[in-house]
Amino acid sequence: MLRRTFITLAGYLGLGGFSAGLAGRARAEAPPLPLAAVDAETRRTAAELVRYLDKRGYQSDLASPLVTGHPFNGGLQYDEDATILKPHHYVIQPASRIGDVSHSSRPGVLPLFHMISGHNYQAENGASLALILDYLVNVVGLDRKRLRLSGTEKARPLFPVLARYGVKESQIRLVDWQEARRKGEGSGYFEPKEHPRSPSFDTVSIEYILTDGSELEIAEIGILAPQQVFGVGVERLTMARQHKLMRWQQGLPGFRHAVEQDARRQGLALPAGYYDIQGLRLAS
Repeated sequence: MLRRTFITLAGYLGLGGFSAGLAGRARAEAPPLPLAAVDAETRRTAAELVRYLDKRGYQSDLASPLVTGHPFNGGLQYDEDATILKPHHYVIQPASRIGDVSHSSRPGVLPLFHMISGHNYQAENGASLALILDYLVNVVGLDRKRLRLSGTEKARPLFPVLARYGVKESQIRLVDWQEARRKGEGSGYFEPKEHPRSPSFDTVSIEYILTDGSELEIAEIGILAPQQVFGVGVERLTMARQHKLMRWQQGLPGFRHAVEQDARRQGLALPAGYYDIQGLRLAS
């Protein structure tokens, strides 16, 4: 069952070429991503990034379930589980965030999204940042002049890494460390309040300026060893390369299907977040 589940996941994302050799490395059974949840361009982006990581010696694990059974974030997965993500492994993690409901009218915000997240455990500071910048600039071909990075003073020693990829200091926004940690949302520090796994580490976020002037966050990077987790938003990167923003309503059918399927697989009730994301009253 585990192997069939993983091959289905890989097939939906267009990654069938590497699926057979990875099932034995999966750490836990996880549901396949529903085809309705991701379009062809998003699958192409995922496949491209996976090939890039595979060539650099990374291995795949299965993601954590979308429905968590925990009250945090309405019972929906907020991010990858970095506490069990092995060194030089990655996951394709479906996630949904209740806090995004208040921003649902803003183009680019989605009810369900997928991150390809990995870990450069005990690597030198800035290793994950260099890995992702190399991918964005030299593989995807994003215009380096449209890149922006947000972080704190702790990112300053990594400016030479940014310069190697053509990112100038004028493209880097430094925020107060204490304020970044208080918010805990990334863009300097990642420490979401009441998160059951209590993640806490310094980060930089990578944003991209679209041709219409919109700014889109496409990646979040842990910058200091050993917490060098990286996460690339697959839908967000697809929007950036196309200069075309997706909208909340477009993602609702895929969200519903994904949550219903995962809850059914685990024998769990539909979580509160299923209703919150859709603006519905929780069923009694």
